[in-house]
Amino acid sequence: MARSLGLTTVFWTNDPGDFQNPGDQVLQARYQQHLRPGGIVLLHDNAPEMLDVLRDFLRYARARGVTLTTVGGLPK
Repeated sequence: MARSLGLTTVFWTNDPGDFQNPGDQVLQARYQQHLRPGGIVLLHDNAPEMLDVLRDFLRYARARGVTLTTVGGLPK
């Protein structure tokens, strides 16, 4: 059904639970524990705490050689 509508179904490998706003330190620990090349991290743009730690997340990923992109930027 999704394909017939021109949509892509995507599953994630890392859900840090940012929508629950568990605290900055919890979010940092969760994304650091599960981040890996080829993985998909589920992030919400309306989760205030994730927005607080987003810069650190980006730095952490880059320092480990993990390339970041949006779902639209993934190879098909």
